[in-house]
Amino acid sequence: MRFGAGMSRTALLLLLLASQPAVVVFAAELDYRQITVAEARQLVMAYLRWRGFTKLPSFALDKSPEVNESEFYFFSAMFDNPLPDGSVVIGNYGVEKRTGDVWDGAACIEEEAPPLRALQQKIRARLGITPSSYKRLKRPGPGC
Repeated sequence: MRFGAGMSRTALLLLLLASQPAVVVFAAELDYRQITVAEARQLVMAYLRWRGFTKLPSFALDKSPEVNESEFYFFSAMFDNPLPDGSVVIGNYGVEKRTGDVWDGAACIEEEAPPLRALQQKIRARLGITPSSYKRLKRPGPGC
């Protein structure tokens, strides 16, 4: 029996088998796409700028070293606190590497701000993350 324009059953089967690994590889690549460290920094900065923290004296945002292949990039925001016994730490933030969710590392609260959401949507679009795949990728914050 012939299929289509002279295509045998064997040729059709070979065509289907040859195309299948490409689909599997593509799906696997989507699962492992991650935001860059620079994008993670931009996300935290968008939130901190919206809160007005970037205007504090000697504001700095430092990336913490990665520990044990973490699923998060970690940042510490600091400033030169003029109070003698005041803390210099504004906060510690974890950015999930696949979704770009920004978490307060101490309070287990996902940070939200209009400019942060806009940047997250832009990054997620670049990564090909749809609303349904985002729901699948979403996870609790670091240590939560």
